Amino acid sequence: MVFYFTCSDPQYSIFMGRDKYENEELIKYGWPEDLWFHVDKMSSAHVYLRLPPGQTIRDVPESIVHECAQLTKLNSIEGCKVNNVKVVYTMWSNLCKRGDMAVGQVSFHDRSQVQSVVIEKRINEIVNRLNKTKEERNNHPTDLANERAARDAAELEQRREVQRHEFKQQDLDRENARQQKQAEVERLQATYGEEVVSETVRAAIETDEVQKRFDSMHGHREITISGGGFLDSSDEDDDIFGSALYTTTKSKIKGKGAHTATDEGDDEPSTSASDCVGGLALSEMSVEQLERRAALVYDKKDQMEVLTVLAYARKAEAERKHALDQQKKSEALQAQKQQQEDMAAALLSKRSMMESQLQAFEAQAATSLEEMRVRGKLETVLEENLTLQDEETMVLQAIFGEDCTLGGSAGDTTLPERSLRLVVQGEDGAQQHRRIVLFIRMVSQYPSHLPPHCELLDGVAQADAVFVIASLRLLFFERADGASIIHQWSEWLRDEWIAVHHDE
Repeated sequence: MVFYFTCSDPQYSIFMGRDKYENEELIKYGWPEDLWFHVDKMSSAHVYLRLPPGQTIRDVPESIVHECAQLTKLNSIEGCKVNNVKVVYTMWSNLCKRGDMAVGQVSFHDRSQVQSVVIEKRINEIVNRLNKTKEERNNHPTDLANERAARDAAELEQRREVQRHEFKQQDLDRENARQQKQAEVERLQATYGEEVVSETVRAAIETDEVQKRFDSMHGHREITISGGGFLDSSDEDDDIFGSALYTTTKSKIKGKGAHTATDEGDDEPSTSASDCVGGLALSEMSVEQLERRAALVYDKKDQMEVLTVLAYARKAEAERKHALDQQKKSEALQAQKQQQEDMAAALLSKRSMMESQLQAFEAQAATSLEEMRVRGKLETVLEENLTLQDEETMVLQAIFGEDCTLGGSAGDTTLPERSLRLVVQGEDGAQQHRRIVLFIRMVSQYPSHLPPHCELLDGVAQADAVFVIASLRLLFFERADGASIIHQWSEWLRDEWIAVHHDE
């Protein structure tokens, strides 16, 4: 069953699932226009905002985002009890659902596309108005599937209509181009004669592409001198038929002093390989100049001379590039080695600082516990801890499902009472799936004063285990609010450890 709400702007609609199984269906049949909301680092309902077609996350007004965040906070077991709750939101297309995830659990393809808003406190005026518009629809997953199929069909038909319009416009453009070309042909026939232009058009079709490639490689084009004037390829006639027009015109229009010259000013291009180009001997030319020269030489003996020099030049160029590559690789390896040494030194320093901080926090916690014992309040605090531990265990089971195994009589009897084995899964820096297995035992002073006991069973190298456990314990002390920490530990392992590490 899906609950729908009417927000203050009727162009938007809000909906959410009743439980994690319906959340799973909403993830499966979401629309690209859906904006997803969830309380950060706490369990909550999956709230969706359906945007009008064409809008993105940047187009949603701040007031509408605030309404959705208020509704998300209200439907969080933990979040509804506290203030300053962080709600994250992102487009449905950014949600990542893998087959090994628990029911209703998701992650993100790109965390940079996730935005957030902090709700300081519940505003009853907003949540009461939304709850008054609440209605139940889509009692079966097929209803959601049918809605998505209808939406996709409408979008496909719209795209086809756009394509039909584009094809029609392309046909009109081609017809206009054909008419313009026909008019140009008629103009040229009036100028040069029908026989010359007809053969010119045929030659242009057959040789224009070859001529263009030759011109682009060698910078060589022909200029027809006709009756004292130049018909250069910069003339407007060349825009349609290219240099083939002038080559053919030169051979057809005789008796008018027509002949061919190159851009370099010579009546006949030199074919001697011994000649210099731009004042350079063959041994002084670059590889590009030699390649150009070889293409312009037609005598086999001279061509062989050029190709021999070209082969040696290419070999020297390859050796130079290889030496340069080796130098770059050596410099990169040296820089990488230096970076690793710097990172190791920084990590050692950070571990030392973390140990000092933990010692200070633990000493402060011991002092506070002793003061409560003296005042006779310690037993009450420890009883409250047991209640909070039971509530946290229920939430963890709802979020992680089979990835959370309770110990003692409540689950696995091989594990101690008030302990659990937790599997945290995610993608590493190389986009490979990884998992970390933790053993967590809740102590009587948790969560009021001390963090749970934690061990890393799998997924973290032995050399990094001390640093990771110290980081998790510091997370607890830095919060200093006596709240549950295990779910935040799982988020840190997934987002701050797994996501930025990968196996070498």
